[in-house]
Amino acid sequence: MHWDYRRTMFPALSHLVLLILGFSLAAEGIAQELPLAGRLEELTVQIDRIELPLLSRIPVLPDGMATVVGEYEQLFERIVVQKEAVKTTMVQSLLDAAQTVIHVRSWAQGEQWWETADARQRLADLRQWLTLTDAQRAELVEAAELHRQVRELSRTQNYEDALAAARKSLAIQRRIWGESHPRCVASLISLARLYEEQGVYALALPLFERALAIAEEASGPVHPNTARSLTNLARFYQDDGRYALALPLFERALAITVQVLGPDHPKTGTAREHLLRLLALYHHEA
Repeated sequence: MHWDYRRTMFPALSHLVLLILGFSLAAEGIAQELPLAGRLEELTVQIDRIELPLLSRIPVLPDGMATVVGEYEQLFERIVVQKEAVKTTMVQSLLDAAQTVIHVRSWAQGEQWWETADARQRLADLRQWLTLTDAQRAELVEAAELHRQVRELSRTQNYEDALAAARKSLAIQRRIWGESHPRCVASLISLARLYEEQGVYALALPLFERALAIAEEASGPVHPNTARSLTNLARFYQDDGRYALALPLFERALAITVQVLGPDHPKTGTAREHLLRLLALYHHEA
């Protein structure tokens, strides 16, 4: 970790503390779910430990910072999906908080770490969301509800309604966020899975491929979102019997997951199981 990052952490932490106190005084409905008791003390403890080396293959935030930063990131997400109201007077404080989270993650985890990249994306999403009309925000709420309905409709094999809901949800996300926005990935995969379940592979494949392309471009080649998209495409090839195409995708997904989450993470175990299952199929065919 570069020493310059450590020195810049002091103002970043101070700024975060002030923002927390500011939210507790000014926000109605936004910060009420964020219990502030002990938070200032937690961050003070982290400041006292600022000289400790943060050397780890998987860089993480110290516990006190992780708690506060994590809850703010959840808050930003709830706002963007219209589960929290935002007063005009809170807008600048909200953007300042998102910027501070970027500073904190950059210092502790590095500029290129995937969680730092996600923090930058959240700030961009907040800025874009603030420019939307009430009608557009209402559409995003509708898109989220449609996405939720797709899972239930698919479970009951009501594919006609599920396809209609999935298509509309994706269309809204694309129109409002943009064709290449990472928020479109989940809708693309949802629609692709529906086509796959019905055996319409010619329509499913390009959607899985598009989801992977967006994840790689928007989130980067070493990111959990990219690993998930690789896995979805690999499973499609595996189910279609194209094991030679699935193998390198599963291998790459596992390598990414080990790198970003660590070898002992449950998701790494799942990625390893996917690869072993495919290798077993290879062995059986041989």
